[in-house]
Order: sequence, then C-alpha cells, then structure tokens
Amino acid sequence: MEKILTSKEKVKLIQRHRKERDGRTRDRIKAVLAYDDEYSYSEIARILSIDDETIRRHIADYLKEKKLSTSSGGSDSKLSDRDKQKAFIKYYNRLKKIAGNKEPIYSAECVHPQHQTQLVYGLIFKGCS
Repeated sequence: MEKILTSKEKVKLIQRHRKERDGRTRDRIKAVLAYDDEYSYSEIARILSIDDETIRRHIADYLKEKKLSTSSGGSDSKLSDRDKQKAFIKYYNRLKKIAGNKEPIYSAECVHPQHQTQLVYGLIFKGCS
C-alpha cells in the first residue's frame, strides 16, 4: 500500500474529524486516515464495525473526488412539474369515479430494496371515510 495523503491533507482531515458532527462523515474520515496508515480494508471495517465493501467505496470516493460527505445527491422528483401533478390528479379522480365506493384505491411509496416492505400508515383524505 502507498500513502494517499500529504502531511497537510492529513492534518486537515484530523481537524475536520474533530469538528464534524455527522458520525457517518467521521467514519469516512477515519477510514481514509486508517487506509493512509496502511491498515487493510478488512482491518478498517472491523475497527469501525462497517462492511468491507463500504470501506472500499469510501476510499474509492475519496481517491476519485475527495468525497467525505454522506450526501448522495438523491433523485429527481417524478411530480415536480405542475403539468404532471395536474395530470396525476385528473387520473386519480377518474380512477375514484370508476372504483366508486365498492373498490379501495391503494397508494404505495417506493422504498430501497434492502428495506422490508410493510404497511406502516395509510393516507386518508380530509372528509373521506
């Protein structure tokens, strides 16, 4: 293994670690510092109680773009456009008319595939029973 940090970078990372409030970002910083100190991926993973692949990704993110934050950027909303929202409302109202009081209309939100899918709550519109 080779050193990936200059002495200035290492000092800056240590200072940032001391000030950082987000535990996940602190873990990323510790992973980079430990890797620079020639710890293996598996050793870092065991010390930080994080998956080995996660450590590899943290190091790769840092080497590629100096990324230490946990923000992933997210995704674009599918209904950000007013026209799309109006079209959805029109479709929903037509669906309610077709279903009437005989058929329920279910709505689901998307979740990450790792998460267990389970019904936690439902949406009830004001004035509806």
